[in-house]
Amino acid sequence: MIKNELAKDPKLKHESWDRFLPKFKKRNVKRKKPMKVGKKQKDRALFPPLPQPSKVDLQLQSGEYFLSSAEKKVAELNKKHKLQTENIAKKKLEREKDFVPPKELPTNTVSSGASGDNASGTKIPANFSKKRKADLDQIDSLAKKFKK
Repeated sequence: MIKNELAKDPKLKHESWDRFLPKFKKRNVKRKKPMKVGKKQKDRALFPPLPQPSKVDLQLQSGEYFLSSAEKKVAELNKKHKLQTENIAKKKLEREKDFVPPKELPTNTVSSGASGDNASGTKIPANFSKKRKADLDQIDSLAKKFKK
């Protein structure tokens, strides 16, 4: 309808009509999801699982139900004492781990002279680098100077 009116007007016949036409916003409209055909049922057992036994049932099976209150207390104390001794043993082992001596370096020596010792006569392990050996030699020479 708007285009027909604009076409009738001789001034606007050869111009762009974009400024007169309405501008619509595009909207994302959700589409309906197609129906699932032939939906499979889950495999179910014919009978539901058996109910869990109650506290009283468990006591009847173990024989606790027929014990007197004093006997029940003794049984509980014994159970607690057993757990305590186990926990004490675990904690003792953990504490003793701190007092285990560390493993020593191998005593293979590298010959940095005739006897395999540095200037002060201390043995150098084989896994030390050359720079580390040189540092030890420097330290030993400084120690000798201070002793003099």
